[in-house]
Amino acid sequence: MVALVAGVVLGLAPQTAVAATPGSDTVALSDWMGSLPGVADTPLSELPIPGTHDSATSSLTADSPWSEAGRADFGDAALAFIPKAAAAAWSRAQPDSVGAQLRAGIRYLDLRLTQEPDQDVYLEHGLRGPALTPVLTEIGDFARAHPREAVIVGLDRFSAFDDRGYGRVRDAVRAAFGDRLAPAALGAEVTLRQLWSAQRNVLLVDTSGRLADLGAYGGDAVYAPWPNTADAGVTIAAAEKTMAGHDHGRFSVVGTALTPDAATIAGGLFRGVGSLAELTTRDGHPPIASWLHELAPGRNLNVVTADWYADPVCGTTFSRLVLSKVDGSAVPAPCDAWTSGSGTYWSWTDWTVHTWADLAWTPVSGASGYEVTLGGVAGCAGGTTETATTASVRVDRPNRAGGEYLCRGSEYDLRVRARTAAGWQPWSAVRRIRL
Repeated sequence: MVALVAGVVLGLAPQTAVAATPGSDTVALSDWMGSLPGVADTPLSELPIPGTHDSATSSLTADSPWSEAGRADFGDAALAFIPKAAAAAWSRAQPDSVGAQLRAGIRYLDLRLTQEPDQDVYLEHGLRGPALTPVLTEIGDFARAHPREAVIVGLDRFSAFDDRGYGRVRDAVRAAFGDRLAPAALGAEVTLRQLWSAQRNVLLVDTSGRLADLGAYGGDAVYAPWPNTADAGVTIAAAEKTMAGHDHGRFSVVGTALTPDAATIAGGLFRGVGSLAELTTRDGHPPIASWLHELAPGRNLNVVTADWYADPVCGTTFSRLVLSKVDGSAVPAPCDAWTSGSGTYWSWTDWTVHTWADLAWTPVSGASGYEVTLGGVAGCAGGTTETATTASVRVDRPNRAGGEYLCRGSEYDLRVRARTAAGWQPWSAVRRIRL
């Protein structure tokens, strides 16, 4: 195992301090819609809105029962061979309750419903999650406490439903939202100012079509294609296609979640990825956050959803990264880091074989220096073993570094941070690399 090491700092030209101005990087996330300048008259279908995918899954554990939806998807025979602990690890898509997500700036929630044998309605993702009523109540409580914040709530799937199930959903919606429910007649191009004037701030999207008389938007009000891939590059390409075809009369959802298949899950065991959270934060967040960061602010980016939304990206939160597309605020840390090459060479100085790696990362605007760390994950089995026990990293060019005394065939957790006029900024997300 290679010890964690800190890199040498690259010194660049000193930066002049710039006075901070209110914006997406400083606004209180619990009230950003009511506080962020310049958004009150923007149609909601053109406003960058942070959202979560499989929003109500934080409570899933190995003790959670299979849902009726899970049984329909896999069949009881297959479920008998799936360990519940593994099912929970790959079904839990969020770390926090919907209330915590709303307070952290999330304004689009994806809720999948299942009617269970006890006739109650629950949220699900293969496993059965919390009951629907308390989740909607939590959303309604937030909407009343923050009347200038608009929340889009998507009700989807409706597995194993009968009339009693739809009746329970109807009762729960009325009790939770009441007169805060915005009528679908306002359309997706409604503005925050119009919602404030109407004193409505919950927009319900119902794919079942059974709640239209309550004012719910139909499923056709949202365009949310599903890439269905564990490949971040494919996910980014699908997001770009969604943006290019954005119909401003509908909410357009760019989904950044990775979808693992059986091969992804099995392969993850050999590289230390044993959950959806680990797949998301290691393989998804760095490249997708880098892509999102590089997008110019514009009206074609609308709702952006993510798994494991609380993991820091680009040294900030997922919500702030999405909101940076409103006003172009800078992010304080590299969004991604990678190795651009590695190999070995013979050193005539110490008569040993050295393993080297070239490291790179996305730049930070205004940075005067960077620091790099490499944390050893896997040993040197099957590779070249160095005589030195400690790796070293040198930062010798802008956004580039070289490492030596590494182990060929090993894995490392790479991260980078930037120094700006305000001092050292947060670390980037961890990127696992193999030499």
